[in-house]
Amino acid sequence: MTGRAGQSGEPTGDDRATRSKYSTPELIRWFRIAAKSRNAMIKAGATDNVGAIHSATRVLDILAQRVKYNAVGHIRHLRDHPEIEFSVEAKAAYRRNPKDRDLMIEHVAPSREFTCKAIDLVTKHESDGPLLRFIKKHYRIVILTREETIHLNRKNRSQMDQQRLEKAGIELESIGAV
Repeated sequence: MTGRAGQSGEPTGDDRATRSKYSTPELIRWFRIAAKSRNAMIKAGATDNVGAIHSATRVLDILAQRVKYNAVGHIRHLRDHPEIEFSVEAKAAYRRNPKDRDLMIEHVAPSREFTCKAIDLVTKHESDGPLLRFIKKHYRIVILTREETIHLNRKNRSQMDQQRLEKAGIELESIGAV
């Protein structure tokens, strides 16, 4: 594989700054393996609903967190990351109680479509650059209330759309606002 993460000057995140035991190049390599497995399962007649896509989705989520929110070692710590966005309602709930169980982590780009597009990229490109640029551009986590998450999923649960939150009427608070 040519152009491994870090060798081409692409952003990889500082693996030493995070508490994760997996490096960005390892995660990319594992995602490529999971992508090939998913494609082989689809070719053999399986579907994503039966599990063909699940390993790829999981590895990609860990990789994307590393690339986009590098200082977070585990998804449960995302609420405290300075670049995580909150809806106005979720931020108010967070201020009242940072451990509020009704605060939900929302992947703004629905995981299945995000994973399918990432699989297409690694299938078409030997270089890791297109995958890393895709993650930087499209991977986004926001914190919503449970009610907002339900409302958002009723409006659009499966399609990537840069305006997905706005179209659902969810207003965000500025990044890092306390």
